[in-house]
Amino acid sequence: EIYFIDNPNVYSRDGPYAPKASAYDDTDERFIFYSRATLEAAKFLDFKPDIVHAHDWHAALIPALLKSVYAQQPHFSGTKTVQTIHNIAYQGLFPAETLAKAGLSESDFTPDRFEYHGKFSLLKAGLAVSDALTTVSPRYASEIQASDEFGRGLEGLLSHRSTDLHGILNGIDQELWNPASDRALARHYGPGDVAAGKAANKAALQAETGLALDPGAPLFSVASRIDPQKGLDLVAELVPFLAGKRAQFVLTGSGAAQLPK
Repeated sequence: EIYFIDNPNVYSRDGPYAPKASAYDDTDERFIFYSRATLEAAKFLDFKPDIVHAHDWHAALIPALLKSVYAQQPHFSGTKTVQTIHNIAYQGLFPAETLAKAGLSESDFTPDRFEYHGKFSLLKAGLAVSDALTTVSPRYASEIQASDEFGRGLEGLLSHRSTDLHGILNGIDQELWNPASDRALARHYGPGDVAAGKAANKAALQAETGLALDPGAPLFSVASRIDPQKGLDLVAELVPFLAGKRAQFVLTGSGAAQLPK
């Protein structure tokens, strides 16, 4: 069952984030509302969760609230929390005053708790208090503990909580992405006709994107958020070289307006 919570004051706008990756003036209050409303809705619906699974900074305040503001409420007495990191570079950083807006104690504004270089980090709050921490692969779990390059200033906290941090490799839905039945493909194929099936789909993609119908040309395709963090600045530098080798390239996604030419 899925429940939707509406509040026109915080949701009636063009998108959850301001244009051009800037922030709305009330971003902290919007996500505080979302977090508190989630817990209040659970009480209203008489739903007692065994586990609350928070993803990234957007929901990371929920574990912090459960361990403080809601800690003495019988409704959540048996509730455990999991905080998952998909991208540690985005940490939900706000002024120190946001701590009071969220109803949290000033005693939590310390380097080993929720403070991050003078700001309140929602992601750090979730990581500091959740019963278990997960991320998208065993390797990433190791990397974000090892250095500032990957941990983005949270490597100390994550290393301290290493026994609670688990890397679980992302998977795929084998039915949804089955080439024998995927409705997005121009031609279905299976183990017996992989080469013919891929060749037909390659030709269809070339035709759809206006590329030369060249069966021998290497065709590189990427669907991604367009951001240097994804390595696409490195890809952009290679495109002229690849084009000189008769290769073709297709990129679809949204994100940074400018990457190195």
